[in-house]
Amino acid sequence: AQRVEATGVQGSWTAGGHGYGKAYEFTGPYGHPMRLFFDVEKFVAEPGFESTYPDRPERRSSHAAAPRFLDHVTVASSDVRGFAKWYNEALGFRVMAFVDLDEAPITVFSVLTTNEKSHDLGVVLDTSSRAGRVNHIAFWVDATEDLLRTADVMMENGTAMEYGPSIHGVGEQNFLYFRDPSGLRVELNSGGYRNYVPDWEANTWKPSEGSNNFYKNGAMPHSMTESFPPAEGFTATEEGASPEMKEALLNPYAKQGRG
Repeated sequence: AQRVEATGVQGSWTAGGHGYGKAYEFTGPYGHPMRLFFDVEKFVAEPGFESTYPDRPERRSSHAAAPRFLDHVTVASSDVRGFAKWYNEALGFRVMAFVDLDEAPITVFSVLTTNEKSHDLGVVLDTSSRAGRVNHIAFWVDATEDLLRTADVMMENGTAMEYGPSIHGVGEQNFLYFRDPSGLRVELNSGGYRNYVPDWEANTWKPSEGSNNFYKNGAMPHSMTESFPPAEGFTATEEGASPEMKEALLNPYAKQGRG
């Protein structure tokens, strides 16, 4: 809390809420409501769903995805590098990578982490006037086969997949994106590398290098740039460049292997 307030951001303490204890709540410099807390209530499985393994809080699900845990959240910001810098300096996130467009020196994506994963926080560029939006939430599954089985179940039940299955270049995770019934984008992740380099310096990728599609053999749909709640009015990142902008900046998602 002291580090947050040292940056000029003012928060407040609360007594806690459902499932968590005393907390420090604030709104980050790019409009995202944040809550810092330490004490949490441990999950207890309902009768009949206990695991026979002491370290597991619940019996393994037999459903298609069977996610193990919440892997990361990706939010939207008007300044990707500024966002990464603040969360690095104020809250200690490691900045792992950036993505700049091929056509212009514009940073459209970054990933940050508090551990050995490639990221547990992502940020995408948002040109709208609505601050504090979320792009997607991601769940971890133990194996790529779990992710592919989920894709099969979705296809057979008429649930559309927005992007994937494939592998990201940044992080090298297997991924699958779809929308839940509310319209929110959900991702499944598996695989990927672990980074234990203490003095790691973030590399800057280009979409043409496979930042989003490791194999460079598929185009990311432009709908992936949509964040939530919906923007108020026109936003270049979501509706695409206006006619006046197209000469200066082409749509980077329109080519195979770009994204």
